[in-house]
Amino acid sequence: MELNDVQVELDGYACRLGLVLFEAVELKESPPGLLDEISQLVNDYVARSVEMPEEFVKGMRDTLRQGGFKPSGRNRPASEWLLRDLAESGEFHFVNNLVDINNLLSLRHFLPMSVVDAGKFSGEAHLRLGYEKERYVFNPSGQELDLTGLIVVADSYGGASRAMGSPIKDSQFAKLSDETTSALAVVYANPRLVNELHMEQILSEWADLARKFAGAHSAQTRVIAAE
Repeated sequence: MELNDVQVELDGYACRLGLVLFEAVELKESPPGLLDEISQLVNDYVARSVEMPEEFVKGMRDTLRQGGFKPSGRNRPASEWLLRDLAESGEFHFVNNLVDINNLLSLRHFLPMSVVDAGKFSGEAHLRLGYEKERYVFNPSGQELDLTGLIVVADSYGGASRAMGSPIKDSQFAKLSDETTSALAVVYANPRLVNELHMEQILSEWADLARKFAGAHSAQTRVIAAE
């Protein structure tokens, strides 16, 4: 996969997206240095009872509504879920180093992010809106997310297009596993709240943390502004 080859099919849909492609990653439990960064954020947020800034709640939901998706209830952006869970439990739920980096940065920047297995992609990657009644399973229990009108990252499986991740929940099929050696991270943002420089800084953070704590040997980045 090359990020310059990722197809953007979002005409008339205003958003700013950031992509990071990692090669030669090593999936494992988060090491001490990453645990320290996460603990610092968690302790600070819990002590100050940090809530999602209203402009980010409204801005991200407005972005996702453009395609007809309704980002409320169980379909709230992943960043809202993360911060709400942290406020209620006072704990960060660890998964593995890359997912933990994803969730750390999502909390830090108040933005939903995906991190999926780049090796699961077939053909070219696409950024598009979910088709009418398109769905995918997002957890081991077999629960499905209705993707109609939702921005998704997808591949070209079997001559069609298969959704892999979104700002709500990622596909169970594309989630990271012990076999993962390359990963694609996607940052979703409202362009009025996150300019190009800010997005580049977030992608740089992603790349630095993945090199330091997941052994990534290279990290391509790309900022996409759709309108």
